[in-house]
Amino acid sequence: MLINRVVKSIGLEVAGFFSALGRHKDASRQAFSAARLKLAHTAFLELNSGHIGRFYKSPLVEAYGDNYLLLAVDGSLFQLPDSKELKERFGAWKNNHGEGMAMARASVIYDVLNHQVLSARLSPLENGEGKLFREQHDGLSIDKPYIYLLDRGYPSFDLCSHIRAGGGHFVIRCKKDFNKGVKAFAGSGQVDGRIVLSPPTYYGKKRGGKVSSDYKEPLEVRIVRIRLKTGGYEYLLTDLGLARKELSRLYGLRWGVETMFGYLKDCMEIENFSSKKEEGVLQDFHAAILAANLIRIIIDDTDKGLGQKEGGLYRYQVNRKTATGLLRGDVLRLLAKPPEDWAAEIQRLKK
Repeated sequence: MLINRVVKSIGLEVAGFFSALGRHKDASRQAFSAARLKLAHTAFLELNSGHIGRFYKSPLVEAYGDNYLLLAVDGSLFQLPDSKELKERFGAWKNNHGEGMAMARASVIYDVLNHQVLSARLSPLENGEGKLFREQHDGLSIDKPYIYLLDRGYPSFDLCSHIRAGGGHFVIRCKKDFNKGVKAFAGSGQVDGRIVLSPPTYYGKKRGGKVSSDYKEPLEVRIVRIRLKTGGYEYLLTDLGLARKELSRLYGLRWGVETMFGYLKDCMEIENFSSKKEEGVLQDFHAAILAANLIRIIIDDTDKGLGQKEGGLYRYQVNRKTATGLLRGDVLRLLAKPPEDWAAEIQRLKK
């Protein structure tokens, strides 16, 4: 039922749940609330991990250059139900008219070619995006080469060193005054060059004092300047030897993670939480991530089979919001069927 998303009143969702399964059973809101107390949100993390592990062994997977996964990383603020417990656990967005609303910071690692969320975290506001990404990166278990696409909130000596130490690659946008090396490059008029990122004297803060970076050796990286349609420039740090035009195209694909957050909030209604308790919010969040991954596989597979309109000017495309609304109950029915019935059921869903 949580994978199916609880976005209406719990009473209606309970009735709809049993109806979708072809069963007639009465259950109260209180019974649902009591049942979810027996479930840990980590169940959905395990389910999604298993799904991701199987998906990336399938022939469906698209890769850049037939080799690399393109992984965009980003964070977003999520509004939570108004409760004292959630404000104390996640934090509040302050305003001038009271104690503010309960908010959390979400961070995701998103495959922009395959539209799958490999890792998602819902964290207190005080945790920065860079810290969350490093924790998520360390927890990934995908046995494929990857390139990270990151925006201006992420570049640092430590993060670039950490990605390289893990065998990954990166394309990261930075501000033109990010450090002295970038400032000098921006003022030189060059379009392609090299700069050195040096270990900071201190990295981060911990209770009891500051700690130094884990990495001691300077890191040389490539920097390129890309002219934008607006007339300005963007500066990209990378360890790849691709042409500047191709690096610009790759970085442009990072926008997929922005639209993914829009999909989660608009189509999946992920901020429509069914609980005012921490564990209930985490259940809703991670169940929605798993549901989105499953639904996007069906939507994308359907998209690939669509032809063009007459004349060949436009290509038919699935309306994602409509499809998501229709598929919510159908995915529930699919998961309740024996595996030998899935192929025929999926064809019906695609049609």
